[in-house]
Amino acid sequence: MSTHDVPSDVLEHFREWVGKILVPKASSRNEDAAYVHEEDITYEPYRICVGGMATRDFRPNRLNFSTDKNNERIESVWRG
Repeated sequence: MSTHDVPSDVLEHFREWVGKILVPKASSRNEDAAYVHEEDITYEPYRICVGGMATRDFRPNRLNFSTDKNNERIESVWRG
């Protein structure tokens, strides 16, 4: 993977997931529109920051998902 920024279209696509419940990998699929699945994250690298907690290393090519403290609902999506 290059060190270029996360493409804008990728970022906008995943920002549509904000407010939805993130289902971890290897979990049963739930097709309800309120749920999204980690296995459907098609961009790498990415990380999931539980409760907004993240290291301070900035990587413009990394897609970040911040979830609530229960690691369920996506609160924000950003590059870095």
